[in-house]
Amino acid sequence: MRRLRKQNMYINAILSNATGYMEINLSKDKIVGDIIDASLKDEPVVIDYFNDADKLDRSYNEFERWWSEIMLVSDKEEFLEVSNCDYLLSCYEKGMKMVDVYCRCMTSMGTIAENKQTYYLSKDSASEDIMAMCVIYDLTKQKNLDMAMHHKNLIIQKLADDFTAIFYVNLDEGTMVDYRVDTMWDFWENEKKEEFDYLERIEQFAECYVLEKDKEKYKYNLNPKTIKNKLKEQDTYFFDYCVKEEEEIHYCRAKIVEDNYSIENSFAIIGFKNIDEEMKQQRLLEQTLQYAQHASRAKTNFLSNMSHDMRTPMNAIMGFTALANANIDNKEKVQEYLQKIMRSGKHLLSLINDILDMSHIESGKMVLNESEENLAEILHDLRSMLQEQLQKKNLDFFIDTYEVREELVYCDKLRLKQVLLNILNNAIKYTESGGMISVRIIQKENQQREYGNYEFHIKDTGKGMSKEFLQHVFEPFEREEKNDSDDTQGTGLGLSIVKNIIDMMNGKIDVISEKGKGSEFIISLTFKLQPTKRVEYDFSQIEGQKALVVDDDFFTCYTVTRMLRELGMRTEFTIHGKEVALKVKKAKEEQDDFFLYIVDWMMPGMSGIEVIREIRKEVGDEVPIVVITACDKEKIAEEAKEAGVTAICEKPLFMSNLKEVIATIYEWKEIEEKKKEVIMDFSGKKVLLAEDIEINQEIANEIL
Repeated sequence: MRRLRKQNMYINAILSNATGYMEINLSKDKIVGDIIDASLKDEPVVIDYFNDADKLDRSYNEFERWWSEIMLVSDKEEFLEVSNCDYLLSCYEKGMKMVDVYCRCMTSMGTIAENKQTYYLSKDSASEDIMAMCVIYDLTKQKNLDMAMHHKNLIIQKLADDFTAIFYVNLDEGTMVDYRVDTMWDFWENEKKEEFDYLERIEQFAECYVLEKDKEKYKYNLNPKTIKNKLKEQDTYFFDYCVKEEEEIHYCRAKIVEDNYSIENSFAIIGFKNIDEEMKQQRLLEQTLQYAQHASRAKTNFLSNMSHDMRTPMNAIMGFTALANANIDNKEKVQEYLQKIMRSGKHLLSLINDILDMSHIESGKMVLNESEENLAEILHDLRSMLQEQLQKKNLDFFIDTYEVREELVYCDKLRLKQVLLNILNNAIKYTESGGMISVRIIQKENQQREYGNYEFHIKDTGKGMSKEFLQHVFEPFEREEKNDSDDTQGTGLGLSIVKNIIDMMNGKIDVISEKGKGSEFIISLTFKLQPTKRVEYDFSQIEGQKALVVDDDFFTCYTVTRMLRELGMRTEFTIHGKEVALKVKKAKEEQDDFFLYIVDWMMPGMSGIEVIREIRKEVGDEVPIVVITACDKEKIAEEAKEAGVTAICEKPLFMSNLKEVIATIYEWKEIEEKKKEVIMDFSGKKVLLAEDIEINQEIANEIL
């Protein structure tokens, strides 16, 4: 019983493809038990080699010599060299657990069969004899199976790799074998079968998943009779249908390929795949066509609507010009009319510029002209340009930076300003008086050498946009509110121009907005960095000195302290004004005074000016205090000077601004003096003006 259980174990574990096997005691050169022919797996038979009385010694070496007589002469010597007890014992002593030997034999049909004998070596725990399980494999049969499988695989390859379920179907017997199944076809995975009832499975799948409208088509096209008829005319065909899985509708495709390898039965290979993406692309093409048609209609409507938008400022220009002529002697009225003419002219010019920019974009004539630029200068220019509008609407405006390490880049300054100004002008336009607008520049980690990744976050507390409009916000001629006052009219082209310029810069723009709660635009751009330039001042004079940064915004504190550390200083920061006095006193007690203070002007609780007065009480007038502010520095200059401020620096604070203010405080001279500016004197010089439009000639002559 023990030997029988052991044999059964081998049968289940390693003999599934074997044609014969036997167990050998190598130490005693003896075959244990019967020599089994396992070519019939369900009913293995005993080979009758040992039935004769003279073979009762059951010598394994003797059996192998007998077995070698049917081998080809060329293989006999190698076979006998390996298939003997002494050699196999030596292999076990070397630590080998498995030994193979190949041989070719003559069959009763006169053909040559290729075989492989594999010896699995082990030690009997009871007797300590060295044992071997010899398993014989028919390689010829395996090769034939491999060729058949290879042929089927070639056919399966006719189906694309993206087919998630593939079945091999015997159309005559109505059976199927699965080569690949996805989650939708796994309802029979627990059934341990090699073949399944084809029609039963198709019916089951149809009832579980296929939409009612497609069931008849699905069953008809997968019926064996239909497949046979269609494959007579063509070697492959497909059809589409819809399924429902977890309350979601999916588009699917079945593809049927003929297998003409077998001459006994009709076979087909059927593949199933999800075509949601393909249908999505098809719908996208349809939407693109609809969009083109919509854009065409929008342009027509735009041109008709623009007649009103352009006529309004034009009528104002004409009207106020007439009023100025009628009141030519009234200086105050003429000045008032001229100002209104100027505002209307600027509005009309902005409309025309938007139209021209969009025309250049659509015709491919807009190009980027990159040059060496300073992000700090661009942001400070924006502040100056917007200052008047912000004051007029009484809006709070903040600009700051976070982890901006490189400010010298290559970019198209004009187009970058156009993008930022367009979004900021919209923010001013749609934010009520007393609201807030902020700009934050963030430098991300560099993924490419010599390039910098930047994000511009522009946020307002204005009207915001609806979810429906956000889907069309960057489309040409789109405006959510078309009945606003003149102050909020425009072409509907601004954000479309912004999107196109950012695309040209290989950037990205996202918008987050909610009706009544404001909007945030996030612009991601990558700029090539300028080569590192020389340090303009000798900052070794402040190396190791300590600085204190005071700002209620953590990001500003982090950014400024990082820049100071790059200059060699030791730094501390606080976001609470009330902590400053404690830090100053502690530094005095430790005889490690702060060498420099940088304080934000506007802070909740204890304001910046109160903090500065507290510092002056403790340290006197000698230690420099720099104020950083989001306000116009001219407005706070007098009050700051009275409180004891040494210098004022407008936000956003870049490294170049910080270096310049520190150098100014300590009256350092540049290591290398800047080249003197060349002053050009054109007095008395002759200028030739070439201009074919008479009014332009007149304006240019007056300026010259």
